[in-house]
Amino acid sequence: MDSEKQKKILEMLSFIDAVCTTNKIWFTLSNGSAVGAIRENKILDWDEDADIYITIKDKEIFRNAVWEEIKASNKQYHLIQRDIDRDYPGVHDRLAYSVSEPGVFIDIWRLCGTPNEERKRNRFVRRCFFTVRIFAAKRKNLKTMKNHKAVAFFLKTVLLLIPEKGIQSLYNELEQKYNFDDSEYVYPISSPYGIRECLRKDMIEETFRHKFNHLYLPVPKRYDEYLTQIYGNYMIPQRTGYKPFIRKY
Repeated sequence: MDSEKQKKILEMLSFIDAVCTTNKIWFTLSNGSAVGAIRENKILDWDEDADIYITIKDKEIFRNAVWEEIKASNKQYHLIQRDIDRDYPGVHDRLAYSVSEPGVFIDIWRLCGTPNEERKRNRFVRRCFFTVRIFAAKRKNLKTMKNHKAVAFFLKTVLLLIPEKGIQSLYNELEQKYNFDDSEYVYPISSPYGIRECLRKDMIEETFRHKFNHLYLPVPKRYDEYLTQIYGNYMIPQRTGYKPFIRKY
């Protein structure tokens, strides 16, 4: 990542930290950003964004607080939401540096509740996984694709038979289906890692502040368990090769 882009992402992370602290909203660095914090005390050299978790309970509080602070501070930031930004193929929210710089962003992954019974939990994660992929395929912009255009075109043609409103409703149902407080395991419903990112809630809910470039941001206290579950030996620098684990589905 070039230094200017890194500077902007760190600026946005500081902004989110301030918003969450003021509004008592739980969040933590996640995924590659958590790896960077623990292993290198900074953004990974090859990372092109930052990642955080919030909880489904704070979804609307977080959105409202971010929009209010953007307005109050005259920032150019834009909170991308699937139900507002019709060209956005993701289902998680994303804070972009500006409308004109959507490529400088922080992914905001919402943790939702899951069934406590293992078999039902695995089935729930599979259902979430494929619902999210169907939504992404339906909104995929073929003009920006470099590979697999024929497959994407076929999928988009088939998906014309399924109204987007129905997919959105299903996603909303899944996100709210299980009470967060009663769940032993939680899951970022738009996860690209599938069951590997279905996490014991007590594994990540307690955080501590850790150096991340010039900032000190929350990371899970039990970071070793968390990162090992998703990435294996996360202390060995590895740019790719994690997401193929989802092929178990």
